[in-house]
Amino acid sequence: MSDTVTPDGNAQHEYQIIDRLIEENLFRELSEIVAIPTYRGGALSEDQVVNNLRQIRDSLAAQVEEFNLGQKVHKLEIFEWKQPVGHEYWLFGFRLGSGEHKIAVCCHLDTVPPGDDASWNPFELVQEQRDYMGNAAQDFYVGRGSIDDKGPAVVAFNVLKAVARKYDGSDKLETTTVEVIFDTSEETDMAMPHYLESVPRTTRISESYLTHHGP
Repeated sequence: MSDTVTPDGNAQHEYQIIDRLIEENLFRELSEIVAIPTYRGGALSEDQVVNNLRQIRDSLAAQVEEFNLGQKVHKLEIFEWKQPVGHEYWLFGFRLGSGEHKIAVCCHLDTVPPGDDASWNPFELVQEQRDYMGNAAQDFYVGRGSIDDKGPAVVAFNVLKAVARKYDGSDKLETTTVEVIFDTSEETDMAMPHYLESVPRTTRISESYLTHHGP
């Protein structure tokens, strides 16, 4: 007897909907975010980095406002958290539902510096065919932060919208809260641990971290 778990027809259909949503939106949305520099330890001042991160926040919030026009009951809500500890720790995100059981997908929008390689424009997303780990050539999105971690962040954002559309009006969102959280300083000193310490344990039943894999 096989131990492999395969999704039923309904689940497979839902996965296909999410895949299609990501495929339709990923390059355009990721291009917009990659074009906004959010690295520390280089030519940008801290004020410039924070202002650029706010620009991304405002862009995502505008997308959510438009998205919510199609929601009948459960709308996405933006939230922010800040804590001054020597300097200000800051994260923000989007929340769906109001239940006690919380699922949080954590990403980050800051990046490492672009380096000084003159062969590429780090803030212009391009699609290239590359071999990877001995497999056949496949599409790669190349740009600073495309895999660490702006690409996964855009994917998580689109999955949240797909879940919101699927379960709009469902009782499940009365018992469950789903969040996508964007850390703004993961590459340096990380706001997330401070945020988790500040949130009562009874409100945090499960946290999930979206990881990236690649060269």
